[in-house]
Amino acid sequence: MAAILMGRSPGWAATSAPTMGVLLAWYLVFFCPGDLFHDVYEWRIVNTTARVFECINTAYAIGSLGLNNALHSTVGKATTSVLMCGVLSGCGGGVLLELGNLQLRTAEERRINSMQTVDSCMKALLLAILYLFVLCDPYGLLWAPLGAAPPMVGVAEGVAALAILNTAVTMLFPEAVHWPADVAERFLPGFQSAFVPTELGSRRPKQPHAATHTARGRLQQPGEESGSSSMQPEEKQVGTPAWRRRSTRARSASRKQ
Repeated sequence: MAAILMGRSPGWAATSAPTMGVLLAWYLVFFCPGDLFHDVYEWRIVNTTARVFECINTAYAIGSLGLNNALHSTVGKATTSVLMCGVLSGCGGGVLLELGNLQLRTAEERRINSMQTVDSCMKALLLAILYLFVLCDPYGLLWAPLGAAPPMVGVAEGVAALAILNTAVTMLFPEAVHWPADVAERFLPGFQSAFVPTELGSRRPKQPHAATHTARGRLQQPGEESGSSSMQPEEKQVGTPAWRRRSTRARSASRKQ
């Protein structure tokens, strides 16, 4: 999305390697024999390594592919456009995911997806601001009036610093992904409700004939045992993603009210 905004062809369109990678990931997630990929991914060392590479990739996408390319393109003179390119490079996939949000079965599924998108967009915006105005400051808005040089003068140094910062905060404070959106909600009441659908319809009991999603992403057909029916969803907290735990707490609080 950022490349299109800059008037360029997307990087994945220039070679077939990204397309093959996406197809391989799609196959491993949904059709890997015996769910071997899912079982291996649940290993702590594998999951942690994947999260570290994700943080590095996000920083590289925002700093190099988004902001740096925008600074050397036709939109380089417009600060807001450069910032938008950086944000879209870091969370463009989540924005595109919202296009199919209405196809989800329940309001709660739509709400969870929207919460993820808002969190990722706010995180990408914060990282882009740090890179553009604090670490590198190509416009001289922060360091020039102080008579000092930016801490990071090169693109590689700026991306490396952004990757280290993003990785450290994400790994040490897993809930930090929610902080930017929570701060925006504090100063702009109704901020999240403007982007996240309400829970209307989410309290309806599930129909017995409707297929549901299992923990591994497959569709569970009517009459199929899930293997963990004795544990309610709200009680299964171990290994549950933070965004799902937060949504569960929100639903519990709304019921008490």
